[in-house]
Amino acid sequence: MDRAAFERAGIWLGGAGSAGVEFTSGVAFEVEAGPLTMAGDGGDFALTINGKSIAWPARAVLKPGDVVDIHPGAWGNWGYLRFGHEVDADPVLGSRATNSIAGLGRLLVAGDRIGFGEEAPRRAAPHPRLTPPGEGAIRIIWGLHADSFDRDTRQRFVEEPFRVSARMDRMGLRLEDRAGVFREQRVLSLVSDAIVPGDIQILGDGT
Repeated sequence: MDRAAFERAGIWLGGAGSAGVEFTSGVAFEVEAGPLTMAGDGGDFALTINGKSIAWPARAVLKPGDVVDIHPGAWGNWGYLRFGHEVDADPVLGSRATNSIAGLGRLLVAGDRIGFGEEAPRRAAPHPRLTPPGEGAIRIIWGLHADSFDRDTRQRFVEEPFRVSARMDRMGLRLEDRAGVFREQRVLSLVSDAIVPGDIQILGDGT
């Protein structure tokens, strides 16, 4: 979901395996074998190793028996862990990535064990530093069906606050229309057109 954060985690290591672990609400695991180098990046997450707080984004050398725990912080929904060794997972269509909707690979579940293969080439690595989220106006380009909503509704859309909900996946995320901008709209049953990254789609229930 956040390719830049995935790449930064590899930069903090100075070289990482091609695969990593993507998480949202957090992750916890115990190291069985090591040493293992790990780096993390993404949103603002809270990381502890053996109960000790570690600055995020992070780089660490893990030892057998270490317990890693990551919880959500002040902002951001996606986090990434990269490792100094290649993740030992069978490639599907040449990739170790997971796409659960398409049935490629599978999600990690409690009790899984992740093995590691050969060490990735290493080079000098910068110290991890936090990349704050961008701020400012979001530019909106009216789409094909924008005229289905009157001018007042479109104006309220760009003026009223919307909140990111907890309902999200790799296809998109739901916004909470707390001001009810689209609540009373009747033109909400159009055939869905093809969408591209960044599109905003109004669903049949007005959200």
